Amino acid sequence: MIIAGFGFNSGATRQSFQEAVDLATAFLEVHAQEGIEALATAEDKLGYNALQHLSGEMGLPLWAIRLGDIAQAPVGKSEHSPDRYGNRRLAEAAALIGAGPGGSLIGDRMVSTDGTVTIALASGPGRNV
Repeated sequence: MIIAGFGFNSGATRQSFQEAVDLATAFLEVHAQEGIEALATAEDKLGYNALQHLSGEMGLPLWAIRLGDIAQAPVGKSEHSPDRYGNRRLAEAAALIGAGPGGSLIGDRMVSTDGTVTIALASGPGRNV
């Protein structure tokens, strides 16, 4: 199962999210046999309309990742990530946690042209979140 994890700021638009997904999809076409099967982000960002619409249009579930899990994720830190995420890179943390036990990141995170959305991909059995 491939999970797309998202990090984003309040300036993110529907177009920014779509661009990030397009980058990830192009990457997967070259490097994987599967496509994205679920989207994930921090529970406090779940209500962001542009991401909700993207999930609906793609017909994919949008999983809320608990803040405490993000803060403990085995991913790098970012100076742009707030304390509530343990300063962890949100896209990578959400993807990896969503991928479940034994999951692993696929490639490097990708960033929308305007810099407002990051997306990371992880593969694993999936997790009930």
